[in-house]
Amino acid sequence: MPMSRFYGYRDKVVFPKVVQAEEGFYFDTDPVTICDTTDGGRLRELVYTSLQSDNPVVATPERSEEHNPGSPLLEALQLKRWQRFEAEASMYSIYLNSDKLDYYCSGNAVNGHWRNDQMRHMTLDPSAGLDPLVEYILADLKADMLARRTSSQTLPTLLLPPPSSP
Repeated sequence: MPMSRFYGYRDKVVFPKVVQAEEGFYFDTDPVTICDTTDGGRLRELVYTSLQSDNPVVATPERSEEHNPGSPLLEALQLKRWQRFEAEASMYSIYLNSDKLDYYCSGNAVNGHWRNDQMRHMTLDPSAGLDPLVEYILADLKADMLARRTSSQTLPTLLLPPPSSP
């Protein structure tokens, strides 16, 4: 079952290569491609490319504290802490099965866990092709980026004089 994953972060979309460990789980690796959300043509192309990419099977990485390879996402974004990335990112995951296409979007992470209360899920019939899924993803990305921009703008505080007594 091919799996695609990418992240919305600030005004960018981050596309890592997603591989499958021999044990079966998926993880992000290099190369990581970053696209500005204002570049609609390139963004559409990268979403299509992501959905059509395979997930090579690789050796399961070591799980020891001594062997911590870091994060290709953080390195690509020049961030030091995963927590900072998660607080401002949304994760988009797509599972491409022969009988259905499942799309999930998880909201900004809190305490190291992607927020399921903000999760959106959609299932499509694969016979429809990738076009409806790509259009939905692009609209979802645009809505998320707009919401992120709107919520990060602070409104000035308006100070009113105390009410006067009649």
